[in-house]
Amino acid sequence: MAFNCQFRPTFLSSITVQQAIDSALKDIQTYLYKDAVLPEKWVVRRISKGEAIAFRKGSLRGEWTPATKELLLVDGEWCVSTAVHETLHGVSSIQALNEALQLKPLFEGLTECLTGYVLYKKYSYTYSNCWNTDEHLTWCRIPDLYRPNSKSWGAFFHFVPISCIFPMYFESHSNWKTKCSAFADAIRTAGYPKFRDVLEGVLSSQITDRMFWAECKQVFGKKFAVISGTSFSLDFSSVK
Repeated sequence: MAFNCQFRPTFLSSITVQQAIDSALKDIQTYLYKDAVLPEKWVVRRISKGEAIAFRKGSLRGEWTPATKELLLVDGEWCVSTAVHETLHGVSSIQALNEALQLKPLFEGLTECLTGYVLYKKYSYTYSNCWNTDEHLTWCRIPDLYRPNSKSWGAFFHFVPISCIFPMYFESHSNWKTKCSAFADAIRTAGYPKFRDVLEGVLSSQITDRMFWAECKQVFGKKFAVISGTSFSLDFSSVK
């Protein structure tokens, strides 16, 4: 990559992969959810770019595998945003749920948005110069596939506190419907009593991320749609 990052060389030379994940977990606990914890017997492993290609994951920077509780980081490809993003996957209680897999674009966008929030709080250089940038040659830039949903989640958090996502993303509930109900209740409590629980029936209907965002536009109004389409959506300075 041609991008001259002023952060990455120092960061990678001063930290092991284990320390990077430990640090990411501490940052998640500090800036998002204090009770976040990785599952028992989880492991972190470095793999080469060649191994990633052999796994048919040539564009991979990192990955969390719920079934094996394994966090992979690809040598030469990862930096701090990857460590935070994959650690968020590891601590999230939605990872192994079939309903969440049906909504993968929605939740990958959410994970990337939360990654940006942690970077904004802890690593301002990476947030401004590498993550939220139009420059394509950065290790930490939001993947194009995640960007639309990331921006919509950023807009979402301009209307409700970021803590509204905690029941869905972090907290352990008995089933998917209970999670969705707690999430919708958090939004209603934040001042939007007409917000419908549109995600709970994802396996029995054709619920998609587009339907969720349509509900947000309906409840939050035109301003939500406007913010979602601008770079301001990922400006976390007014997000609580």
